[in-house]
Amino acid sequence: MLRDRAFRGAAPLNTEQQLFLAVELSTRRGTVAVGLGEQVVEEALDGGAAHASDLLPAFDRLRGRLGLGQRLPDCIAVGLGPGSFTGLRVAAATALGLARASGAHLVALPSVHATLADCARHEGGAALVLDARAGRAYFTVADAAALAGAGDRSTCSEPRAVLWSELETELKALLDSPTPPRLFADEGAARHLAQRFGDHLRPAPTPSAARLLSLARAQLAERGPSAASDVRPLYLMDFGT
Repeated sequence: MLRDRAFRGAAPLNTEQQLFLAVELSTRRGTVAVGLGEQVVEEALDGGAAHASDLLPAFDRLRGRLGLGQRLPDCIAVGLGPGSFTGLRVAAATALGLARASGAHLVALPSVHATLADCARHEGGAALVLDARAGRAYFTVADAAALAGAGDRSTCSEPRAVLWSELETELKALLDSPTPPRLFADEGAARHLAQRFGDHLRPAPTPSAARLLSLARAQLAERGPSAASDVRPLYLMDFGT
C-alpha cells in the first residue's frame, strides 16, 4: 500500500537512514541513482535501449555497489519532466510499482529543478530553454536561490510550453532587465536561439538522478512525501493534435 503524504505536524524524517532510489528519464541519457547517508552512486542508462528493461537491473547493480543486498528503497524520487514521453511514462510507472511493493515514500519533482540546481549561481538567476519540438520550447525561469544546489525550488516558475516566436519576445525582455538571468539551452533550443541570442547562450546541464536524489532528500525532510496522485509526467503539449 502506498504511503500517504501526512507529515504536517509530525516530526521530520531522519533521511540519513533512508535508502533512496532516484529515477530520471526525461532525456535520452537517463540515469538511476541510489543513496544511503552520504553515499550516492549513479549509473547512466543506455540511450539506445528501452529504459523499462534496464532500469531495475541498474538499481540492483547500484545496491550491490553499496553492499545493500536486496534491501528495498525507503524513498523513491522520480523526475516528472518535461521531456521524453516514453521515458517519463516508464519512470512514473516504475516508481509507483516499486512503492506499492516496498511501501516506500514517493517524491515527485519536475526534472527541470534538477537541471537548474546544477546551473552556476548568478545574481540574475537563470532562464532554461529546452527544445520541445512541434514548434515549441519548454521554458522555466528561476532566481539565484534555486541554482547550484541551493534547493529553493519555490523560486522556480512552472515549466511551460511556448511558441518560439513568443519565447523570443519574453527572452528579450528578460535579458534587457537590470539583472538579466543567464540563458541556458539544450542543443535543440540553442539552434533555434543562436542567431538572435548567441552571445548569451550557455549549454544546459543534463538533469541527473543524483541531483534529483539530493533535492528529494531535502523535500522529504522539510515537507514530507508526495502523494501517489502527484506522480504524473508533465505533458505540457497535446501530442495528439
